[in-house]
Amino acid sequence: MHIERKKDSSHRTPKNTVRYPVLVKMILTICLLICVPMIVVQVLILQSSYSALNSKNDSFYLSEGQKLSSMLSSQMTDYRTVALKISNTNQTNIKKYFDSDDPNVALAASEELANYLRCVPLAKHLGLYYINKQTFLDDQYYYRLDNFCNSFSNGSSEVYQKIHSLFTDPPDSRYLVVSSLGATNSPLSELLIAFPVKMKRSGEYDAVVYFTITYSSINSYLNSFFTENCTCAVFNRFGSLVMTNNTENFSELLSKKFTDYLSLGVSRQYQFHDEENSVSYKWTDEESPYQFIIIAKQSQLEQNNLKFYQNMRLILLINLVLTGILVAVTAYINYNPIHRLVARLASRNSGTKLSELDQIESTIEELDTKASDQSLVIMDYVLNDLLYGAPEFRQPPETLVPALDYQDYCAVCVSCSRPNSEQSHDISSQILRASGYQIYITDMPNRDFNLLVCLSRESIDTARLTEAILASVQTVLKESCKVSLGTIVHSLNEIPLSYYASISDFAENACEVFSKEYPSSDIGLFARHVAARNTAGARELLGAIAKYASINSKNRTLCRFICYDVLVAYVSARKQCGYPITESELKGLLAFINFNQLEKELSASLDTMEQLLSERDSDETTELQNQILGYVDQNCRCSALSLVEVADRFGISIYTVSRIFKSKIGIGFKEYVTAKRLDTACRLLLTTSDTICVISQNCGFENPTYFTSIFKSHYGLTPTNFRQGSSHTE
Repeated sequence: MHIERKKDSSHRTPKNTVRYPVLVKMILTICLLICVPMIVVQVLILQSSYSALNSKNDSFYLSEGQKLSSMLSSQMTDYRTVALKISNTNQTNIKKYFDSDDPNVALAASEELANYLRCVPLAKHLGLYYINKQTFLDDQYYYRLDNFCNSFSNGSSEVYQKIHSLFTDPPDSRYLVVSSLGATNSPLSELLIAFPVKMKRSGEYDAVVYFTITYSSINSYLNSFFTENCTCAVFNRFGSLVMTNNTENFSELLSKKFTDYLSLGVSRQYQFHDEENSVSYKWTDEESPYQFIIIAKQSQLEQNNLKFYQNMRLILLINLVLTGILVAVTAYINYNPIHRLVARLASRNSGTKLSELDQIESTIEELDTKASDQSLVIMDYVLNDLLYGAPEFRQPPETLVPALDYQDYCAVCVSCSRPNSEQSHDISSQILRASGYQIYITDMPNRDFNLLVCLSRESIDTARLTEAILASVQTVLKESCKVSLGTIVHSLNEIPLSYYASISDFAENACEVFSKEYPSSDIGLFARHVAARNTAGARELLGAIAKYASINSKNRTLCRFICYDVLVAYVSARKQCGYPITESELKGLLAFINFNQLEKELSASLDTMEQLLSERDSDETTELQNQILGYVDQNCRCSALSLVEVADRFGISIYTVSRIFKSKIGIGFKEYVTAKRLDTACRLLLTTSDTICVISQNCGFENPTYFTSIFKSHYGLTPTNFRQGSSHTE
């Protein structure tokens, strides 16, 4: 039988890959698809959370600057109210002092100013500058212009000039603020707030109401509203420092770099170069000529989010370590079974560099090929035994062949040239694609046609099957053919019946008697058994026909017709089987008187036929055996030598080749070839200095590891030990 074979996986092209590519791919897949996205998400969440907290801190300190602006505006409103009360109150000693130098009036005016001072508790002094007198009068003293400027400036010429300009330049309606903070940065520094007023009902501004506030008062007042470590500062429109509640960064507040920062409206933060990395936040009120600065120390700025950020980084680091451990454990759990399996397959693929999955796939393909070959060989044996008339199996044939779950079977005789294995494979494949039916091409019991066995898991469509066979034979063999389908049966045991029905169209001079009980089918089967050289089946059917003739013995015409019908069918069948009847046999058969005598002559003729078949088969078998053995002995060192190759070369099935070796040698084909190759290997080991690898290839073994293994199993020694032991013996 010609059977389809899968390509040998051992001839696949080796792949040069890194070691453990599946493990590397597994780890990369886990890292790229799980770990990296997870870590990126965590980092993004951490960064966004940190940025959000920073943004909240920024908003908080900007709101603090806004609050400072509101507080200053509120204080200025209180001071302006007091200044307006002083200027609008009629007939006061404060106004009388404009036109009088009486000390008593000055004392009374000073007492009135002290009463107003109680309305603004933050101020240290409340006074009035009389422009026409160039005299200062406050709640306690009165001064001349130079004395007041010297007292307020604490020796600073810059502050002195600011104070002097404030009172001598033409006043306007706005309030003015001057600070005595200078290079000395003395704790006694004061803040002066001046409001030009009109003491008389008409005319220009003729007086200036001023308030002085000490540095300590400002510090106490601001610290009651702001956080303890928060520094507040106010700058005027010219970038000069007006007030601050903390002088730790005083020198940098007066630097040109900070002045440039104040002039930039876009920048809202300034980083101080101190030990605590303080940060400045700027708030500008469009309705106020001042800029309000909040300076927060770095430790306070990040007291909430820095700790959170550090904790999250620690958690992220722990997560990375745990992720690495989990990746390693996951890779070990999933890869360990593959590694153990590949370790067992390493010896089979020692000559090639294949990845783990390629090694497994290669081994599975090899095992699948072997299992398929074994299944097809079993199917070959079953069909040949059935078609050659072997006794029925002790168990159903379906149990011998794996996955043989077909519904319908049909034998098909095809008159065409005998195809080889490759052509048979192409014919079977084309029929399968065209019709969906599985085809086995068997050895021919008759040399005039090829026998195909069709197997189907559904009902067989005879027209579709016939069309597929005609088309495939025409495509592959380039010739037309005649197709004869047998009856469709439902069991392998019934295939012989389908076979005998299929060869009916090839019978010559077929006769049919249209009688209801006439044994035309038995006569036809008798002839087919003879044509198939199945003498046992022919004798059985001959007995059935004789029984019918005996029942109808009184009908001489019918009995005579039966005799001639059987005789014609027998003579024609003898021609078909290749053993035509001799003249002496024909004379004996034609001398019949009744069917009983004809039955005896036919039995004798069948005995003669059996003897001829036995002698001829013995001669042909012996000659064929010698040819096959000679061919195998001559080519056993070729690694391509196989059971299929020998069967194709001699035009027989692998079943026949295997049977020849079993009957002639007593062992199977594979065992015989292996023994011959090992004998050759022993001779080369003793007579040459070639390496084990070279000797294994010269003896037909493709894999040196397999050669060493099979050599040791036969001789109990490895090839190396065998060679060394022989040299020591010599």
